[in-house]
Amino acid sequence: MLLMRIANLNAYKLRLNDRDTAGWQDRVTAIRELNPDILGLQEVRVDEDNDPATWDDEAAEIVQLLAADCEFTATALDTRGRPRTAMASNSHRGWYTAAMWNPESVRCLPGSFRPYGAPDFWHGVTTAAFDIGAVEPFTVAVYHGRPHPRWIPRR
Repeated sequence: MLLMRIANLNAYKLRLNDRDTAGWQDRVTAIRELNPDILGLQEVRVDEDNDPATWDDEAAEIVQLLAADCEFTATALDTRGRPRTAMASNSHRGWYTAAMWNPESVRCLPGSFRPYGAPDFWHGVTTAAFDIGAVEPFTVAVYHGRPHPRWIPRR
């Protein structure tokens, strides 16, 4: 029987300046204790006072640092075969979702990573397919929905 552990966590406004803090280490400890094969992450935040052209690079740095601290990877080959951080953004805010995984137990299939962004989704959706040792690939979608009921349209 194939056993996989999938986790989907809200990192609550995880920022680059959280690195080397107790909060960062608490997140790393929790992720390591859960020991997922695949981890979905929401609420990676960048400094919105910076030029929006730099947001993706800052978010990728946050995701890659957290992945490394957890002994995971977050690098996927896109449809052109280029390595990219498996993350998606909200097109008008500095909020990101991401996927990370244990490279010892699963493999992200080349060309399967795809980011979807706003306005279709609140903070962006990160998708990727994984070889988990089963007959068919396992596709993951990391999504962060609307966080507050007051923002949900009423019928």
